[in-house]
Amino acid sequence: MPCLLEGDRKHEKAGYQEKEKEKEKKKEEEEEEEEEEEEEEEEEEEEEEEEEEEEEEEEEEEEEEKILKQNKGKLPQI
Repeated sequence: MPCLLEGDRKHEKAGYQEKEKEKEKKKEEEEEEEEEEEEEEEEEEEEEEEEEEEEEEEEEEEEEEKILKQNKGKLPQI
């Protein structure tokens, strides 16, 4: 009888250890996914910031061109 109990305990312990390994593996996979998502979000934010900067530069250039066209026909006053 003690052999059966001991065998059952070993089997139970092995099952517990396997479940713990699976939990740890799942936890690591979730952490990796979170890191990837964070990196993607950061990249998207950087792209949006770059686009906004480009748009602002284009608007400034358009404004400068507009001013130059308005002043083109005018002679400087002395």
